Formats: sequence, structure tokens, C-alpha cells
Amino acid sequence: LLAQPNSTRPGLGIGFHPCSARHPPYPPGCFDRVLSTLLLHHLSHAGKVAALGEVARVLAPSGELHLADFGRPANRLMRAGFSLVRKFEGMENTEDNVEGRVPELISHAGLRNVRETAHFWTFFGTLRLYAASAPR
Repeated sequence: LLAQPNSTRPGLGIGFHPCSARHPPYPPGCFDRVLSTLLLHHLSHAGKVAALGEVARVLAPSGELHLADFGRPANRLMRAGFSLVRKFEGMENTEDNVEGRVPELISHAGLRNVRETAHFWTFFGTLRLYAASAPR
């Protein structure tokens, strides 16, 4: 929980609750926002599907998902950088990312208005930021 020390300022109202992405212990519709940073590329395809399904389940009707993870490499240099990640995380776990299927997975989970909001070139590949709205 690297972000936790930065969230202690008075009035922020941010809480951290570590749990499984596949089986979070929260009731449906209980969150306004879900943030995910560099998690999906660690999960198998089935894990990604399950985690995103849970995101759709726990978001309130006006809720939003904001997700940052590696996506389709922007060029050969980014593909080479991401090959290092793939070597350590596993080719199968990172296949959806390298093939650019993350937005499709978000959409198939039932979230709508899926869009890429930004992308950045990093030493380890192309980091892509996505946003989506909760199902109604």
C-alpha cells in the first residue's frame, strides 16, 4: 500500500482495504470510484475477467473505474520494454495487455463508455490509462 501514507491528510476520507480482486467482501453498488494501478498484467485472463466483473458489481450506478496498466505497445521500442515484463509476469498473463484487449475486457464486464484517457511511454512499455462508467 504505497499510496496509503499520502492519503492521511485531514478531510480526504480515503480508506484502504486490502482484499482479493476476485472476491472482494463488499456489497453491490457500494463504491463511487474504483482505482486500479498496474494490477491487471499480473492476472490470468480468467483473473482479469473475474476482477473486472467484481468492479462492475461494486460500483454505484453513477460510479467510475479508473485503471492504469500496460497496454498494446505504441511502437517496437515499447514492445521490447514490455518483453521484460512479459518474461517475469508470464506470457499468458500479459497476452491481453500486449494485444490491446484491456478495453474490451472492461466493456465485457458490463462497464460502459470505456475510453483511453492517456498513454505514456515507460522503460517497461506503454502505460495506458482507461476510464469507464458503471452499468445502470
